[in-house]
Amino acid sequence: MAVAKNLSSTITKTNINYQKTIDLVGQIYGIGGISTGGFTTGPSSAPTPTPPTTTTGPAAPTGPSLNLQALLAAIPIAQDGQVITSEYHNSLRAALIALAGQLGLGLSSATTTFTFAPAMLPIGNGAPWPITANFTAQSTVGTNPDGWQPVQLPDGQSIQSMVVTGKLTAPAPTSFAVTLFRESVDPAAAGPAALLTLEMKTQTGAFTASGSITASGAATNAAGLVAQLAAVQDLKLIDTSSYKYFLRATVTGAGNGTQAEIDAIQVVMGA
Repeated sequence: MAVAKNLSSTITKTNINYQKTIDLVGQIYGIGGISTGGFTTGPSSAPTPTPPTTTTGPAAPTGPSLNLQALLAAIPIAQDGQVITSEYHNSLRAALIALAGQLGLGLSSATTTFTFAPAMLPIGNGAPWPITANFTAQSTVGTNPDGWQPVQLPDGQSIQSMVVTGKLTAPAPTSFAVTLFRESVDPAAAGPAALLTLEMKTQTGAFTASGSITASGAATNAAGLVAQLAAVQDLKLIDTSSYKYFLRATVTGAGNGTQAEIDAIQVVMGA
């Protein structure tokens, strides 16, 4: 009888301790009325279930853009014995710029604006750009002037954009354009290359036109995209040891009353 009594007491204490553990777990997780086979705590009736709460977690991070993936995939792998050309550097630079842009960092450098008063020299026997008393270039009514002027740009800077201010009197000509060129100082090299052209034939009255250097055409694959970006970066980079820079302003197809005027030409540059 004593053994049975001690066994019963031990079982009772064990159940009580186990029930206390269950009660503690229930308090932690907000669960009541857990039965452990003979001992029941909490409400006698079934508890009213608490509606689950919906928690909206942080948005899943987006992966790298297809553009960035293409740029990363196009970085060449250097091999021993191979010459590392500008393609290696330019492709890596393009990928880093894209990565920085996706992180919201980008290239944020101060810009400098160089403003040029128009002083167009005549080209061949074409109509000139007469300079007014206000130091603007103003075409004679109904004529098609064609002229150029050299510009000195800071070496090592990058061309961000070009801005032209002026006036245009109707009727609209076929074309009224200002182009920024560069030409190699090597006499054996190809002729001048147009970096940026602003077409202003649709302007009326006083105007401000602007534009930047962009790639020509659309790339069809990663290698083409990298080549385009590298080409644009090369065109933007001012290299006065290898190139000379100049502007050309032309009007074609002027009507009887057409008069074009250029007040100022600005080239905006950054690091």
